[in-house]
Amino acid sequence: MSIKYLVTIEDFAEGHYLKNFRKKYNKSFDIPWKAFLLLLEKFDLLLKRSGTNAISDKDGKIVICKSEFKILPNESAKSSGNRCIIVQDKEKMEVRILLVYCKHDIQGGNETVWWSNIIKNNYLEYKNLL
Repeated sequence: MSIKYLVTIEDFAEGHYLKNFRKKYNKSFDIPWKAFLLLLEKFDLLLKRSGTNAISDKDGKIVICKSEFKILPNESAKSSGNRCIIVQDKEKMEVRILLVYCKHDIQGGNETVWWSNIIKNNYLEYKNLL
C-alpha cells in the first residue's frame, strides 16, 4: 500500500519553464501532466520506477529527487528530455514541484550543475541538501 502525498507546484516552477511546456504542447499537455501529478501523489511508487532518482540523502525526512516524464504518447520519458525536480517531505506528506524543464532549457554544459544552481538560488531552504 502506498502513502498519498499532497502535491503542489511552486510559483517559481509554474512561472518559468512549466509555462513553456503549456505553450509548446498546447492541448496535448493537460492530460499527461495530470497523469504525472497523480503519480507524484503515490511518490513511494514513483521512486521505484526507473527515471526517478533521489539526489539528496534518501533516508532524510526531506529528499530532493529528479524525475523524467513524457507528454507525447509515442516518446519515452527518458528520450523526451523532460525533467522535474521535486522535494519530498516525509513528515508533512507533501511533494513540491520545484522546477520543470526540458533538456533544451539547460544553459551551460552540465545539467546537474545548472538545475542545482537554480534550486540553490531560488529555494534557500533546500540549499544545504544539495
